[in-house]
Amino acid sequence: MNLSIVIIAIILLSACTPTMMAPPTAPLDPTHNRSFGLGYSAHKQVVSSAERSMNRESPIMSGGQFWLRRKSKPRTDQESETESGLLISFGQTSFGAVGSYFRRKITGLPESVYLGTQLEWGWIWGGVALPVGFRLIDGVWLYLQPTIRYPAYLMVHLPLGLSIDLGDSMRLNAQGGVSAYGVLIGKTSPGSPIHDRIFAYGGLGLSKHW
Repeated sequence: MNLSIVIIAIILLSACTPTMMAPPTAPLDPTHNRSFGLGYSAHKQVVSSAERSMNRESPIMSGGQFWLRRKSKPRTDQESETESGLLISFGQTSFGAVGSYFRRKITGLPESVYLGTQLEWGWIWGGVALPVGFRLIDGVWLYLQPTIRYPAYLMVHLPLGLSIDLGDSMRLNAQGGVSAYGVLIGKTSPGSPIHDRIFAYGGLGLSKHW
């Protein structure tokens, strides 16, 4: 009995991963090395392979996300700029998830372009991301951050976001996109709680830098 409860709890917790891409791709400016932010997102299922969900309207689910980021300056000209931090997600879409990330900037690109690699990990989940950002004008970044995460099932995220500086130390972040759950892992049995589905989502966040 106790073993069954433990196994069920592990499966449920392993499915709890962040559902909104964070932190945003837009890099911290040279005068700031740290930042924390809070975001809110709403998700709606638009495609599902489960027969039981085809004849009813899917509800809109919401959740929040907190991130803390710290930039490390390269010690030599040959080293790449890196950053790391904490990810906390909560709400209907992810229940509760805590993890960390490590991001490395790819050098040799124009100052108006950011390209990096990102690794994420938490309680029985991990992920990889490709942060790509384009500075439209001073203080305004357009970014993509395709991400693959693997908790109890595969998750693929395709976000598009916009970051706008508000003064010297605040930034508004807007993000939208699609998230696919269970794609590419094979067929699931009818009525399974873990089945192929696609969500559309949008979110807003505010961050402070210092």
